[in-house]
Amino acid sequence: GVRLLGEIPSGLPRLRLPDLSHLNLEEFVHPVVTISIMTYITAISAAKTFARKHGYDVDNNQELIALGLSNILGRVSQCFPAAASLSRSAVVSSSGASTPLHNVFSFLVVLLV
Repeated sequence: GVRLLGEIPSGLPRLRLPDLSHLNLEEFVHPVVTISIMTYITAISAAKTFARKHGYDVDNNQELIALGLSNILGRVSQCFPAAASLSRSAVVSSSGASTPLHNVFSFLVVLLV
């Protein structure tokens, strides 16, 4: 059989600040900055690619602020870090979706599961 590792909590996680007391933050500065820059480069590259394909403009500063704020606020609710979803964007683009309304369908599927 399959071994159980424990209970899976139901519902959404509570909003709370992360406990950083046990971490040596100086140790994480270099990797965090490097990963943040690479994530931003990937996200802006994908955004510019789809912007050229579909004829809209991308504001680099707005993208940086949105990515940063979503990761800061997401940490309070224990979310995974936000980054570019290249495969999902490619599927949405090739399916002909032209507005963010397709996200409602995705949200409903995740909500039901």
